[in-house]
Amino acid sequence: MSLYTVRREIESVGTANAASTGVAKSTAADDVREQLTEAGADAIAALDVEATDVYEFPSGPFDPYRVHIEVTLSVTVEASDDATATEVGEDRIAEILAASGLDDVEYAGPAEADAAA
Repeated sequence: MSLYTVRREIESVGTANAASTGVAKSTAADDVREQLTEAGADAIAALDVEATDVYEFPSGPFDPYRVHIEVTLSVTVEASDDATATEVGEDRIAEILAASGLDDVEYAGPAEADAAA
């Protein structure tokens, strides 16, 4: 058995009440990062979270910004080959996402496995 790092790109939505789009984006990204970290603290090998766009501005004074978030989530798995590592990693990433409670989660691409150096 070898160690593999499996990563998958994910898109999600974050919300934030803020005075500006910049603050809303960073707050929403921090919230998504925190939810994922709490859901998979022991399983996550790397986590890159970036708020890319505000796609829904507040329609009223107390409504939140809705922000498009791009995530690259990596986990480490032990497997005998790339295919098995990819499958196990996909399952582990899906478990983390389910436990995170994030809304509007979509996979932006297939999982990719790399053997650990």
